[in-house]
Amino acid sequence: TETAQAVFEGGARVGSMSHSNRGDIDGLRVEYNLLLQDLPYLYFSSLDHRLHLLGAEAGTWKIDSRVDLCYANLDGDAYLDQWQYLEHEDVRRQLNFASGYLIYSGGGQVLLKRADVSPALFETLPPRNHEEWLALGQQLEANRRDFAPGDFEAMMAQFDGPEMRVERVALRDFRPTDTGFRCVLTLEPGFQIATGADWLGLQGLMPGEYVVTHNDGLFQAEPLTPAQPEIVPGSLRLSSPAPAEMDPVQIEASIRNVGLEDLEELPVRAYAAGPDSPLQFVGAMTVTLLAGHPVPVCFDWAPPAPGEWQIALVWDEGEEQPSLSSVSANNSLSVWVAARPSLDVATILRLSNVSQPLLLVVFLASLGSAAAIIALVAARGARGNGQ
Repeated sequence: TETAQAVFEGGARVGSMSHSNRGDIDGLRVEYNLLLQDLPYLYFSSLDHRLHLLGAEAGTWKIDSRVDLCYANLDGDAYLDQWQYLEHEDVRRQLNFASGYLIYSGGGQVLLKRADVSPALFETLPPRNHEEWLALGQQLEANRRDFAPGDFEAMMAQFDGPEMRVERVALRDFRPTDTGFRCVLTLEPGFQIATGADWLGLQGLMPGEYVVTHNDGLFQAEPLTPAQPEIVPGSLRLSSPAPAEMDPVQIEASIRNVGLEDLEELPVRAYAAGPDSPLQFVGAMTVTLLAGHPVPVCFDWAPPAPGEWQIALVWDEGEEQPSLSSVSANNSLSVWVAARPSLDVATILRLSNVSQPLLLVVFLASLGSAAAIIALVAARGARGNGQ
């Protein structure tokens, strides 16, 4: 709204703008929540000392044609918890706040600080009149800090607490978990703990990639393993235990990642092979498969013929149709499809009331001659009785 766009401090507005023209105005700061369904409350962050949209999903501050500052709300609460400084769309440094820790990465180092941080100093609605405008201006001035955009180390320095600094290391794929957070660390040759205690248990590790998890106050580092999707045993099934010819059903399954590398996009395809036909394509969908988080998949299917069918799910990146012999037993399912039940007289009577006579003729033709005569006589009698 015009009022929301007028709320600004330090030249950065809080407003809304379409994605197509976000990159055309240097200095514009945009934050959004597509399903807010509430008044647009703002909060003043204790971390970067700027106004933000309460409940924002993400945001971008376009510093200039070269630099962007991106925000994210990874845990889905009311406050932003990730800041990324990008140059030409490459992340140069990053700050995360999760489970009582501030985590900085950039310039070949990672810094962890344990700190008691309240995410907001105050909350407010956008000013609706001159008096509220002046009051907000006084609050902004009283809490002002002159952080340069992307000076995440200065943001961390506001808070007291023990810290650990590791050099010759890189961090990626940070995300919160139900009991803490996780990330991937790349330990380069010659990495060292520059300051603080070894919270992460890195001493004695060889250079390489490791998954670091923080669960219920405890850290653990283990070698990163490649993503490995698999169907949860026993989860591949049909929504109906007794499918029939041409009756719609769903092919259902749960897929999990038993590797430690997250898989952002996994294309899953479903196929079905009948008694006298090769694998036929049923459908496709793409899922995000995080390590340790099974996801459900579902495909609509109407068996075109009775008999024994083989259902198969595959997720290779090739576009060619697989053969049934190449599908593992855990990714396939054998089902029996019953023939479509014959139409009874009651069904024909109901269909005879439709306004299209041709439809009745088609169904009568599908019956035996004797049954057709009986159904037709019954239908005429029903009409004669005004039914």
